[in-house]
Amino acid sequence: MKDIETFLSKHRSIGLDTNILIAFFEANASYTGVSIELFDKIAQIQNQVWLSVISIPEFMFKAEQVGNEAIVGQYEKFLYQSPFKFAGVDKACARQASRVGGYYRLGALDSLILASLYDQGVTGFITADKHFKHVMVPEVFLIQKRP
Repeated sequence: MKDIETFLSKHRSIGLDTNILIAFFEANASYTGVSIELFDKIAQIQNQVWLSVISIPEFMFKAEQVGNEAIVGQYEKFLYQSPFKFAGVDKACARQASRVGGYYRLGALDSLILASLYDQGVTGFITADKHFKHVMVPEVFLIQKRP
């Protein structure tokens, strides 16, 4: 976990990809230890932690499919009672996302996530998606699955 400490210490403002939230909240066995340690480190270093508003429906989708209001409430509590800041999307951000997606060959949602975070001054981005590994700005930290 030393690498993540170094990454976090370099970036005052970081963005999290949706998959990091899901792994933490749903206790995904492949990422659980990593995501718990990550959130502990973030709390210790006191970085600004940003999520794109695009991550809200991605994160909430599974809970809404189940149709259980108690589960939906747990997901919402996790999102809105955590110290996350939310990056919105406007026309300028959407245009920037099309540039980002075209340049890095990313899909629309991933491009919107990156562009919205970048607009907020995020300099570090944490994800488990390998297709982000070629992104240069913000700097990407790729979480690896545990064996």
